[in-house]
Amino acid sequence: MFISALILLLVTVLFNDIAVGLVLAIVSLPRSNYFSKKVYTKK
Repeated sequence: MFISALILLLVTVLFNDIAVGLVLAIVSLPRSNYFSKKVYTKK
């Protein structure tokens, strides 16, 4: 019982880490594209 609880906790932590990483990537990608377009138009 204790081992399965530990595994569940580990999976939850890993999943949360991946989810946060995906959200950050989705949020930062349009911003970086927007900034790169601004830089290109300045040149």
